[in-house]
Amino acid sequence: MQKVINLDQSNILTPDYVNNMPYYGAVFVHLAYQSASTFRHTDYLGGANGARIRFPPQSEWMPNIAMDKAIHLLQPIQQAFRNLSWADLIVFTGNVALNGASAAPNMYPFCPGRTDASDGTGSEFLPPNTNFSATVAQMRMTEQLIGLTDEETVVLSARLRSPSQMARMGYYGSWTTDISTLSNQYFITLLSETWQPFTVPSSGKLQYKALGKELYMVQTDMNLLWDATYLAYVQNFAEDNTSFLSFFAQTWTKLMNIDRFAGPTGNVCNPMMK
Repeated sequence: MQKVINLDQSNILTPDYVNNMPYYGAVFVHLAYQSASTFRHTDYLGGANGARIRFPPQSEWMPNIAMDKAIHLLQPIQQAFRNLSWADLIVFTGNVALNGASAAPNMYPFCPGRTDASDGTGSEFLPPNTNFSATVAQMRMTEQLIGLTDEETVVLSARLRSPSQMARMGYYGSWTTDISTLSNQYFITLLSETWQPFTVPSSGKLQYKALGKELYMVQTDMNLLWDATYLAYVQNFAEDNTSFLSFFAQTWTKLMNIDRFAGPTGNVCNPMMK
């Protein structure tokens, strides 16, 4: 008699696929971004240090749906290294994914030394940090709270985007069919396609589809076209992939290290911080 093995499906994360192989790189970039972009320079709450994305309320935010499963995938690595904190591992995994996706690898220096919080204390004062339905004014308010510029907000919009994670959040697909490559193609596609609005039937969320193609954008992507300042940066990045990759790496590193304080004005990750 054949033995039946019942597998626990509760911690299995649905992957993306690249060349018919499971691919989690874009999900790990999402995890690192969601962890770090909670930072507020106004009161120094949030940030990647502490890895509070593991606990409520952050773990219950809609943009963080299934991030507990992404963390579960990393558990064997975290347990294999005695002094490796979850906070460091989440950031490092995002960096590794971006290095693997970039035509110019080794652009994401890693600054270790983060520690883990024991619970989500402090996060109850933070709002969910990703809102794909945000207006231009709301986007600017968010970037100012974090301590980012308009240009940095635009460049980070081109980060890897996971179709599986978008589906879990109630959206369709991604802006690209090549989700494992980081390049300025995001900006080229944004400028060159004709985008038609539609409502996702299952979630009621507004999204945009390229005419005749299975390419999808969200409201915050469209905002980059509709705001003159954002648009100027979109056009600049669309013209020069090398410049884009360099500035993206600089901005990503800034965000990942933004809460690594050393005194009232310093940062322990200098000279990585620019």
